[in-house]
Amino acid sequence: MHCLRILVIFFLYMAAASAALAQQYNIQSWSLEQGLPQSQITAIQQDHKGFLWLATRAGLSRFNGVEFKTYTKEDGLSSHNITTLFLDSQRRLWIGTTDAGLLLFTGAGFRQYGEAQGLTAKAVRAISEDNKGRLWLATNQGMYSLTDGNIVKYKSIPNIAYTAVSHTNAGKMLAGSEENGLYSLYLGKVTNFTTENSELTNNYITALLSDKSGNTWVGTAAGLAQMGLNSLSKVQLPAHLAHSHISSFAKDNYNNLWIGLQRNGLLKYNGKAFTHLTRRSGLRTNRITALATDTENNLWIGTNGYGLQQYKSPWFVHFLISRA
Repeated sequence: MHCLRILVIFFLYMAAASAALAQQYNIQSWSLEQGLPQSQITAIQQDHKGFLWLATRAGLSRFNGVEFKTYTKEDGLSSHNITTLFLDSQRRLWIGTTDAGLLLFTGAGFRQYGEAQGLTAKAVRAISEDNKGRLWLATNQGMYSLTDGNIVKYKSIPNIAYTAVSHTNAGKMLAGSEENGLYSLYLGKVTNFTTENSELTNNYITALLSDKSGNTWVGTAAGLAQMGLNSLSKVQLPAHLAHSHISSFAKDNYNNLWIGLQRNGLLKYNGKAFTHLTRRSGLRTNRITALATDTENNLWIGTNGYGLQQYKSPWFVHFLISRA
């Protein structure tokens, strides 16, 4: 009787485990077959009208949920090598490129910002806005600020390659660098966090996201950290993903942090535990390049080579195991 009970428990456990493995999330995909001009997406941004803007290697695409409208060099787009998209407080769409500086979408075309406006760097890797309405540009040749059409190099931090920039509600600016870790600028004080003097997991900062609580999430080439008001602490990822290269962040309306991994899929962090989504969960690839949430709390996922995907939370689809 005891042996029979053990067998029953064992089979129930195996059935539950199999059901978990069979769970598929509600993830929809768009690629070349659905009109996407190119399958590598480097940035995603929703505008105030609800359109989704996608940076691809074949131009800038606007998606209305049904079809894609793509802007190319023939439409005045000076480069297809787009690194970042940013919607400012005036509802203007800004475009950072690797070889043509900064662009502004005017609604009818594109306005370029370069040396004539004070921007000598060619690669704009990230854009942020402070509480005074100034735009900040993280470039391969230092940090710049933009006010009333004029661009000025910011000289309070080193003139090095920057990869990310973010602002908190309290007015703190965080600047992520390619080799020198993270710079924090607050109330006139500059602090540099590195692997040598803090819990930063790697000195190559890949992504920054400042949330409503005043914390900033710091993605690196080898793990995750969180920046509070005055201190930086390591956030322990699941053991098998501990040194993952983080490509992107997004926050949803349930306060979940979504973490795109360069080669290892997608993580959802609710503040206590991580959920790992991979190809077995419904992703077309584990190579995630960009993330964004929309006004309906959908998560949009840009990939390297497999186009665009949408995760509809909290719905999911189960494939039930037959008892027959």
